[in-house]
Amino acid sequence: MVNVFYSFHDETFVRDILYPPLKKLDYPINPRTKKCPALHSNNDWFVIKSPYTYHFKHSFTSTGESVITLLDNNSFEDIVFNNLVNIHQKNSRNDPKIPTVQLLLEYVFHTKESNVEIEIFPAFMNHELNKQPLVSVHGKFPISNWLRPIHFAFDWVKPEEEILIPRGTDLMYIRFNKKVNLNRSDYTEELKKKVLSCSEMPKHFTSSNINDWKWLFKHAREILKL
Repeated sequence: MVNVFYSFHDETFVRDILYPPLKKLDYPINPRTKKCPALHSNNDWFVIKSPYTYHFKHSFTSTGESVITLLDNNSFEDIVFNNLVNIHQKNSRNDPKIPTVQLLLEYVFHTKESNVEIEIFPAFMNHELNKQPLVSVHGKFPISNWLRPIHFAFDWVKPEEEILIPRGTDLMYIRFNKKVNLNRSDYTEELKKKVLSCSEMPKHFTSSNINDWKWLFKHAREILKL
């Protein structure tokens, strides 16, 4: 069992109020069904829930860039939109005709233990989220060697349709490659510097080769002295 912590990359005082504590996935399963060994891994998943109600509509500019408009059920003011939502430019989409959007949740998972990886899954057991016109992005990286905020990224596969995600909706499941004790911690200046260092390092090389990323992760651990 290893110790893993999570902090918020920005606006801690706001996020402490709006963001519910992370809890393990608790989906009702019949006691007889629980005997199936394939279901044992359900105990390893933690749930990240939506801290806001997101109610958006989408439109394209004449050059094909994305524009998001906040609708009536949205729970935050326009003035903080850029702090909470990131719209990918056309040249960074998975498909030029499908908008890619990130809800900036700002979770940072960190540990002093070695060889700990985090994996991010779509909330596939959430029927309400599955009704939305989006496909969420799966990801995985070593938090022992690399620090970065976790966001909810998705492709808006039917941009002509509105998105409505109520506060408290399951957005993502996360799982670690080891058994963990997960606890909240403060976002210290030291941790902030380490996160900023990781965000700057990829700007200094352009390779998409996975072996180059492994090299970067290795040296990040040495440089950051995690």
